[in-house]
Amino acid sequence: MPDENRETETSEPEAVAARSSRELIEAIVELLRKENPSETDIDKLLVELSHELDRCVASQIAEGIYDDAVQRAPWLTGDAERLKQQQTALRQSLQALRMLVSRGGGSSESLAQRFDEFAELYTEHEAAEQDFLQAAFPGPDWALQS
Repeated sequence: MPDENRETETSEPEAVAARSSRELIEAIVELLRKENPSETDIDKLLVELSHELDRCVASQIAEGIYDDAVQRAPWLTGDAERLKQQQTALRQSLQALRMLVSRGGGSSESLAQRFDEFAELYTEHEAAEQDFLQAAFPGPDWALQS
């Protein structure tokens, strides 16, 4: 019986969970802190992060999250556009990082610095997106009470 459970657990695609964008960013930062990080390992993580970011953006588009928010709160239209621009900037930044790694360009310090800039932009985007969604879809009144 235990063998059947083990086989079921490993044969299901859900058993292997994808890493979140935040986890991937942390893994890349940790890798870049090493003395001689492998360009291949860095590129693999950048590709995975790029796919995760693309998946998140595609999901938001498919679900119409920004459109729903703007329909509910039209005064947030400018914020929605800024968030979309940030998403484009994040994708372009990742592309530039991948090109830098593939060319073997720059020291690991300069790559780490550029990735830190990307991570900061990502963090700012996440915070802005959270603020945007909270403004469009405020919680119930009881959540504001102590």
